[in-house]
Amino acid sequence: GSEFAKCVRTATGHDLAILSGEEEATGIAVGLATDPALTGKPDFLACDLGGGSLELILVENRAVQAKTSLPLGAIRLAERFVSEVMSSVPSEEIDAIELHVRETLASSNYPFPSIVNDLVVTGGSFVTVRAILAERNSIPFCDRSLVRQCEIAELLVEITQLTLPQRIERFPALPPNRADVMPAALACILGLLDYLDANKVYNS
Repeated sequence: GSEFAKCVRTATGHDLAILSGEEEATGIAVGLATDPALTGKPDFLACDLGGGSLELILVENRAVQAKTSLPLGAIRLAERFVSEVMSSVPSEEIDAIELHVRETLASSNYPFPSIVNDLVVTGGSFVTVRAILAERNSIPFCDRSLVRQCEIAELLVEITQLTLPQRIERFPALPPNRADVMPAALACILGLLDYLDANKVYNS
């Protein structure tokens, strides 16, 4: 972040503010508060999966009770665990990602609720999953905000068996610049759902 800010300053003369993980999580919470679908849900756990981090925001009685940023972004996980992004991804690498996600969540000391009834998710990877499933089911994107764990698991199996060019050809809704990290993103999502014992997510 600081190196990028230096490049921006050199190129434009403008100073760039780099948000901390905590500030990013706060911004996500403020944004989610504007979602009409969540007005009737005073309590929920929100997560935002980005390229470098996973933000978690615990909302109770419409107020943020806890927030954190963990180094579990899709790009970060792909760079660490996926040996060849152009090829199909071995199940051992996917298992390693899911295990790492669960271990990181367990060691985070985050006050996860004992039961997660409402898991609200944001980020490009979740939007992509939603778009793929909506297209596959021939329904509008806006009608596919609820995604079940079994659907994500099936999609992960399908995607990891394909090479990068095959993924792009098979899934028109999968942006080419996201196809390389999608297996890692899906493995991260499944690791999160497994840790929380949750079987569905709502994409805001």
